[in-house]
Amino acid sequence: MNSREQFFTIKSVVNAQLEKRSSVTKIQNYLYIMYGPFENYTESIILLCDNGKINAASVLLRSLVEAHINIIYMQIGDMKKHLAEAAYEGCRQKVSICDNFIQLLKKYPNLVSEDKNSLYHPERLKHMKEFVERGRDSILELNNIDPKYTDKRYKVDLIDKARKCDESGIIPDKPGFFEDLYTLQYRYLSPVAHLNIEGLQHFVDEHNSKIVYKDGNNIEMIQGTASSLYAALVKDLYVHQVISGEIPNEVDELLK
Repeated sequence: MNSREQFFTIKSVVNAQLEKRSSVTKIQNYLYIMYGPFENYTESIILLCDNGKINAASVLLRSLVEAHINIIYMQIGDMKKHLAEAAYEGCRQKVSICDNFIQLLKKYPNLVSEDKNSLYHPERLKHMKEFVERGRDSILELNNIDPKYTDKRYKVDLIDKARKCDESGIIPDKPGFFEDLYTLQYRYLSPVAHLNIEGLQHFVDEHNSKIVYKDGNNIEMIQGTASSLYAALVKDLYVHQVISGEIPNEVDELLK
C-alpha cells in the first residue's frame, strides 16, 4: 500500500470517529479545528499530483510543513502562552493591515468609498482598527504576555519554533528533525510559492536549445511527505483523546 492509499484509508477511519468526538480542553479543540484544513490540503496535494500539477502541490506542502511545526510547538511548554502569543500576532497583523489601508486612502483619495460598510471607507477602517486593538490589548492583559513581545524583534518565527521543537526532544530518535524539515521543505519550496526568478526555474527546462515547460517529477516525495505529516496529526488526535480507539496501522507505517 503506497502513501496515497494509506492516506485515504486513515481518512475514512478518522472521519467516522470524529463524528463521536467530545473535545473539552484547549489542545483537543485546537487539534480538532486544525484537522479539517490539514486533511483538505493533504488530499488536494495528492489530487494535484495525480493530475501532474507537482509544483502547485509543492506550494500546499510548504503550508503543511508550516502548520506541522506550529502544531508541535503548541504541544511543548506552556500551551496557553503559545496560543495567546499566536492570537496576539494575528491581531498585530490585522492592525498593520488597517494602517496600510488608512495610508493607502490618504495617498489615493480616489479609492475612498462613500459606502460606510465598505472597507474603503475611512470611518469603517478606523472602527475596525480600534476593535482589533482592544482585542490585542486584552490578550496581553489576560494572559500576562511579556510586554517585550509587542516588539516585532522578539516575535517567535517559524525557524525558532522548529528549533524549540527539536530542543524539546519530542522525537528523541530524530534529533534535528524539525529544523531539517524547515530548511529542506519550507525554505526550499519558498521560490515556487512566490514565483520569483528562482521559482520560475522549477517550471522550465532546456531541450534541443529550446525552453520547454515542466512540472517536476518528485511525486512520491511530495505525496509521501504530505501523508506522513497528516499521519502525525492523526496520531496527535488519538494521543490527546480527541478521538478514541486503536490507531490505524497505516499511521505508524507512514511515520517510520
